Amino acid sequence: MNLCLFLKSNRIDLHRLYCLLLFLTLAPVVKAGLQEAPADTNTVNLLNKKAPTFWSSKPDSTIILATEALELSLQLHYVTGQMQAFRNLGIGHYEKGNYSEAIKYYQRAIAHADALNDDAFGAQLRSNISLPYLALGAHDDALKNLYTALEIAEKNDLHSTQAHATHNIGMVYHYQFKNDQAIDFYEKSRHLYESKGDTTRSTFILTNIAHLYLQKEDFREAEELYRQSLALAEKQDNKKAIGNALQSLGALFLKQQDPQAALPYLLQAKEILEATGEQTEYLRLMDNLANCYMDLGDRQAAYTTATQNFEIASRQQQLYYIKTAGHQLSELYAQQGNHHIALDYFKKATQAADSLYSRENKEELVRMEEKYAYQKDQEQTALLHDMELKRQRL
Repeated sequence: MNLCLFLKSNRIDLHRLYCLLLFLTLAPVVKAGLQEAPADTNTVNLLNKKAPTFWSSKPDSTIILATEALELSLQLHYVTGQMQAFRNLGIGHYEKGNYSEAIKYYQRAIAHADALNDDAFGAQLRSNISLPYLALGAHDDALKNLYTALEIAEKNDLHSTQAHATHNIGMVYHYQFKNDQAIDFYEKSRHLYESKGDTTRSTFILTNIAHLYLQKEDFREAEELYRQSLALAEKQDNKKAIGNALQSLGALFLKQQDPQAALPYLLQAKEILEATGEQTEYLRLMDNLANCYMDLGDRQAAYTTATQNFEIASRQQQLYYIKTAGHQLSELYAQQGNHHIALDYFKKATQAADSLYSRENKEELVRMEEKYAYQKDQEQTALLHDMELKRQRL
């Protein structure tokens, strides 16, 4: 029988088949790192270990492998496998933007962790569930879980979870525009990581803190933090982090209307980011660099930079940078008196902006629908709870 007809007739999901074949190919490598376990539960462990490795690149694969692990662990009555599978399903659905689904799976994983008295895993899960809550704007639920996670972590000396939960509390306050509180928790998180010799996250945390000071227009503190981030990135030889720190310093001086000071940092960042092949950050850099050249009155350099940025953004369909580069080119051509080409770039920038805001509005609508569904689900749960209490009293 033809293979395609066989798959179609047997209703086999080709994506699932691909993930399973990939898993079976990699299984011997993964197995070497696992503790000995009975054969069937070991298969569940392999699936659960492999599933989260796809979280940022192929969340669909995370969901498929986690579903396989869940089905098998249910057959085996393997509660630990179920708990980990529910966690992985939460991870996958969060990355897909299915925030309500992510919350439901995380809640089931938490229930299993509590039943198994696995405080360490339960604390991690409560820190993780804060992210979909935060995405839905359910800040109270996010903080409730985070402070519970923090309490468990402190009580049981779970250092990594304590640092992770502290950082996520900072994120909640960041979202709430409570800059001082956000900075305080970011600083605590950085101290917790560094007190155990882990500085790998510090460049990211320092940059977050610096951005908050920049919002407050505390330029001196923002510059000091960007420089700390740069020094640490250089010490770790993290090229991408070095490029980002240099470009952040350039953007800081641009905001202070000092393009002459900004230019050397932006040019250094350009050289480093070109060497890494990093494209998304490179687009942001080129946008800043074109603005810098325009502020300096160097029209030719501004034109060359903006044109290159427009071409890269167009190839990648990065609407935001099509818009910004298009506006830059439109302004440059208008200054030259070439109004026909200026109008053409203005139209392209406007079309990109319309598409960008249309997509953002659609995403915001989906998020509002998710939030509404979540709130209705919470109301329904509360109603059923009240009805059950009344029934018990009667």
